[in-house]
Amino acid sequence: MTKKILVTGGTGLVGSHLLRKLVNEGEDIRALKRHSSRNDLVRDIEDKIEWVENDILDIVGLEEAFSNIKQVYHCAAIVSFDPAKKDQMMRTNVDGTANIVNLCLEKSVDKLVHVSSISALGRQKDNSKIDEEAAWNENTLNTTYAVSKFLSEREIFRGIAEGLNAVIVNPSMVIGEGNWKTDTSLFIKKIWKGMSFYPLGTTGWVDVEDVVNIMVKLMHSEIQNERFILSSNNWSYKDAFRYISSELNKPNPFIPVNLLVRESAWRMAAFWSLLTRKKPVVTKETMRISSKRFYYDSGKINKAIGYEFKSLEKAFRDACEKFKSSPEAR
Repeated sequence: MTKKILVTGGTGLVGSHLLRKLVNEGEDIRALKRHSSRNDLVRDIEDKIEWVENDILDIVGLEEAFSNIKQVYHCAAIVSFDPAKKDQMMRTNVDGTANIVNLCLEKSVDKLVHVSSISALGRQKDNSKIDEEAAWNENTLNTTYAVSKFLSEREIFRGIAEGLNAVIVNPSMVIGEGNWKTDTSLFIKKIWKGMSFYPLGTTGWVDVEDVVNIMVKLMHSEIQNERFILSSNNWSYKDAFRYISSELNKPNPFIPVNLLVRESAWRMAAFWSLLTRKKPVVTKETMRISSKRFYYDSGKINKAIGYEFKSLEKAFRDACEKFKSSPEAR
């Protein structure tokens, strides 16, 4: 019996693009999704995938999903800066990853590619470039999400110490067609509707197609037990938002989110969330982290596989074109 590839988090931004690439390459795929997840991003290919409805915290269901599996792409994670989701996010991102690692070891899976985040890297306060060797520091720059991804990476390294063949990728801000109400894609929708504010920070950005292309290349390579930053370039939010505005033919966000605006905004959002019982639009963590300047160095992946990233101009242009043809733009 031919062994399959297992993808967790197949209905998310990275997972859906990964599934499409694997389908196009003729791979035999099994994908894990939660009962509440929607298949909107993979509707055109969903019949070419074996779907298993199960949460990565459900070890019994996972045991079945791992039957006859040769490779695993672990994309499933909760990305949230909502304080109300802290415990759920920690369980899914940390305990769920531990379950994946344990089953990879138990079932003698050939290789695991784990999707982490640049937030799991040590963040420097002096604006110096961050690479894979950056030491993790306990400080206020680390969001709860960042802590959860750092701890999930520890589970991967624990598996490596026990004999697991694994690679970790740390994507920066991922650009691409996704859920326009969440993900990084939300920036495009907000600017389309008219957004006046822009954060003062800087971060790394990468096209989703680059992320999945590199993941597949690493899976098929001899590289193991390494982590790689995936980032095309470092742009300020101001420059990124202005480029998006020009592609959408919309006004540029023109009000910088300074200290006064930032501290007022998250408090007002928290208060409004209490009144309406709706998810806050911004939080203390998102407002503060977006004010910082972080610079990421992706030289290691370039040296390892000689990969040339898509330019940010093209990445944003492609994403904006996808948005303009989506129902959200009507």
